[in-house]
Amino acid sequence: MQIRQQQLKQHLSQQVLPLYVLNGQELYLAMEALDSIKAVLHSRYSCDEVKLNIQSASDWQELLEQSQNLSLFHDYLLISAYYDKKSLDAEGKKALTRYLEKQPSSTCLILHTPQLPNKALQWLQNDKNTCIVTSYPLDAAAMKQWIHARLKSCNFS
Repeated sequence: MQIRQQQLKQHLSQQVLPLYVLNGQELYLAMEALDSIKAVLHSRYSCDEVKLNIQSASDWQELLEQSQNLSLFHDYLLISAYYDKKSLDAEGKKALTRYLEKQPSSTCLILHTPQLPNKALQWLQNDKNTCIVTSYPLDAAAMKQWIHARLKSCNFS
C-alpha cells in the first residue's frame, strides 16, 4: 500500500504494519512520519528501539539479525533504518523479502529512503504488510494548511 504522509495518522489509528518505508526528500515531513509511527508504537507497547544506517550488504544482514532478536525487557522491537542510495540493490530486496516472510509479530521496521525513486519500490506496493509513505514537497496552499495544523496541534490559534 502507498499513502501520502498526510494520510499516515489516519492509517495508524486503524493498524500498524510490520514494514513502513518513508520515501521522499522532504526531510521534516519524513521525520514527522517517523515520529508518528514511534508515538503510536510507544503508546501501545513497551518498545526497544534499534537504529541502523544501511550502507552495504552486511548491514542488510544485520537488519535481519536484529529483527529476530527478542528483548528481555520490552515486548516490541522497533527498527529504524536509514538507506541513502538511489537504487535498491539485490541484497536489499532479498533482505526485505526475507523480513516480510519471517516477520515476527512483535517487530516493526521503518526504512527511511530519501533518495530512492517510487519506481524502485513498486514491488512492495501490493504487499499487505507494507506501507510506503511518500512525502511530496508542499505547494503554497498545502504549506499554509500544514503550518496551521501544526500551530493548532500546539494550541496556538
